[in-house]
Amino acid sequence: MNDTVAIALVTGGFTLLASATSSWFAMRATGRQAAQQLRIAQEDRADSRAAGQREVRRELYRRVLQQALDAARCVFALRPSADLAHEEFESAARRAREAIGELSAVEALITLEGPEEMTDAAEKVISTLRYEHSAARALHLDKGPRQWHSYEEAFAQRIQSLRDLAARARAALGADISTS
Repeated sequence: MNDTVAIALVTGGFTLLASATSSWFAMRATGRQAAQQLRIAQEDRADSRAAGQREVRRELYRRVLQQALDAARCVFALRPSADLAHEEFESAARRAREAIGELSAVEALITLEGPEEMTDAAEKVISTLRYEHSAARALHLDKGPRQWHSYEEAFAQRIQSLRDLAARARAALGADISTS
C-alpha cells in the first residue's frame, strides 16, 4: 500500500471520527438547550396561568367587596337614627333586600373560584347583612330593649364579617399585609 494512500485513509478516518464526535457533542448540547427551553416555557406558562387566575380572583373579590359594601350601606340606611317613616322604611328595606340578593348571586362565583375560606367569608357577610336587616325591621316595629340589643349585635357582626372578608381576600391573593 502506498504511504500516501495510508496517510489519506488515516487522515480521513480521523476526520470522520472528529466529525462524528463533534456532531455527538453538538447534539447533546442542543438536546440540553431544548430541554432547558422547554422547562422555561412550561414555567412561563404556569406563571402566566397563575397570574391570570390571580387577576380573575382579584377582580371577583373586588366586585364582591364592592357589592358587600353597597349592601351594607343599604342595610345601614335602616338604622334607627334614620327615623324613617313606615313607607320610607319599607322602600329602603326593599332596596337592602335587593342589594343582598345581588351579593348572593355573586357568591356562586366565589364558590367556583375559591378558596373555601373566601366562600365561608362571603356566606358570613350575607348572613350578617340579613341578620342586621331583620334586626332593623324588628327594631322599627318595636323599639324595646331586646330589639336594641339584637340590632347592636347584628351591626357589630356585620362590621366584623366585612373586615374578615377583606382580610381573607388579601390572604387568598397572597397579599396579607395586616399588621395585627
